[in-house]
Amino acid sequence: MKTVMLTGASGFIGSALLEDLLRDHFVLAFGRHFRSKRVASNLAYIEGDLNDMKSSDFQHLLPGGRADICVHAAGQAHIPAGGASNDILWLNNAKATYKSLNLAKELQIDKFIYLSSVVVYNGNCNDAYEQSKRHAEAEVLSFCQKHRIRCVVIRPTMVYGIGEPGGHLLALIDSIRRGAILLPHAGRRKRIMIYIKNLVFVVGETVRFGLYDDSVLVARDEDPWTLLCICRYIREQIHVRCLLIPVPSLVVKSAIIAVNLLRFSGLFKHSGVRSLRNLNKQIDYPIEPINRELLARLPYTVSEALSETLRSLKK
Repeated sequence: MKTVMLTGASGFIGSALLEDLLRDHFVLAFGRHFRSKRVASNLAYIEGDLNDMKSSDFQHLLPGGRADICVHAAGQAHIPAGGASNDILWLNNAKATYKSLNLAKELQIDKFIYLSSVVVYNGNCNDAYEQSKRHAEAEVLSFCQKHRIRCVVIRPTMVYGIGEPGGHLLALIDSIRRGAILLPHAGRRKRIMIYIKNLVFVVGETVRFGLYDDSVLVARDEDPWTLLCICRYIREQIHVRCLLIPVPSLVVKSAIIAVNLLRFSGLFKHSGVRSLRNLNKQIDYPIEPINRELLARLPYTVSEALSETLRSLKK
């Protein structure tokens, strides 16, 4: 049984990874605060700020005092932009990643798996979240090469499912239930996302098999749907009448320009500008053959993922 050091284990993604990894690994689970703790012979918990951790604080909990794999899922994303949030993003994304790398080295870990984000493709030098993830990625690749640690970088798209902290899918469902929803670009652009259980599968494959070592992988549902298709499917599944109102691309672009002008004039300083920019983008993320083969084996299609999410909401 191999030993996995899992950071961010108390979060949305990390807690789902924890359940999967416990099937066949000893897991040392790091988290700021665990709402509940299960008792298992192959599980140990560490609570607190990752940046304050020392290997001597928990090394005695590990079989043989070492670990085999680190899955670094800790990070910061869902906070308003600007001000002190930039420092928080840098601390919890870039600095915490460097801390995890050093802990991994001290624990003689020979494989490091980092959950990054597809925002690194955007190329926006003014986005603190994007820059913190890009810097962390570069640190992982450089550190692992220098210390001869196998590494995998996984770039998830927007992750959805019950409990998602961003609440994007749940907000969409609520809008449909209210009876009307605006569809930017007439809803014709694809919503490139990944179901939480599909992401767990991707990470699990990189943990259990060496085929993906030293790779950079995009994690997304295999066959993304357009926003229009998603809304129609949800509307049919929850049996409500909802008016789907198409908003032309020109109107979307004009609205984004107007909001940005207001921001520059001093208004909307803490608005979700990343979400606004994403309204006007349709990025086709590069998928290498080995990446495509992995996505072809995802356990859930989009329709299955949406159906399971909707069923969970009814419980």
